Amino acid sequence: MTLAMCILAAFFDNLWHHLNGGINFWTIFGLTGNVMWTSRFVVQWYTSEKLKQSVIPKNFWHLSLVGGVIQLIYALHLGAIPIILGAILPPVIAARNLVLISRHHHQPPPPGGDHEPSAPPAPDDDASASMLATHEAATR
Repeated sequence: MTLAMCILAAFFDNLWHHLNGGINFWTIFGLTGNVMWTSRFVVQWYTSEKLKQSVIPKNFWHLSLVGGVIQLIYALHLGAIPIILGAILPPVIAARNLVLISRHHHQPPPPGGDHEPSAPPAPDDDASASMLATHEAATR
């Protein structure tokens, strides 16, 4: 057997061993985090297609935060250092982006009219998306 075949055989043996244990709470918990993390890309793609431009909606960051926290908890349960290290940063980044979005939406508009108009905020729901589309149509 070649080295590549040995590695593949060991991989599939390990995979079968872990799948053979059946489905339990932790399996469902980990899969839930994975589904939430992956669905954020679908939300971003759908919103971008709807607006015909690349945007990151607020729901992307909510799914990133919840899915990332679930994946971090699952990684801690597994106790695998590489997975834990890979799962630590995404929830922090998502939380920070949600804080920045919240601060931006609560700031009063700048005084005076001599400044360039700012870009509209990224949409976080259908109402924001239609408002963005209306704004773009009005400025053309």
